[in-house]
Amino acid sequence: MAKSLRKKETLTDKKSIDNLFIKGKVTQKFPIRAHYIPSEETKILFTVSKKKLSKAVDRNRVKRLLKEIFYNNHYNKQNKKFHIGFVYLSSKLITKKELLEIMKQVCLKIHQ
Repeated sequence: MAKSLRKKETLTDKKSIDNLFIKGKVTQKFPIRAHYIPSEETKILFTVSKKKLSKAVDRNRVKRLLKEIFYNNHYNKQNKKFHIGFVYLSSKLITKKELLEIMKQVCLKIHQ
């Protein structure tokens, strides 16, 4: 069985998502913007704009890579708990290696 985020670890509640984007702090390293707010448990949201990447295949690929990178490198390695929303901003696909470096930098900023 593959390691991945479970349903209870993803941010799906509309009220929590609105609160995250309205009251949360923001950090950015192009092409990733992260909105985050402290909470009792870590919950994650990944979004890719349909305007930026029109093909669903590309949007799903980016979200899948972001989830994999976050889970393998940052999840359960921090002692602080946050609701985090990752927003992909670019209209071009980037490699997994580049995305990994950017996610490391963004996650370090969040946990400072």
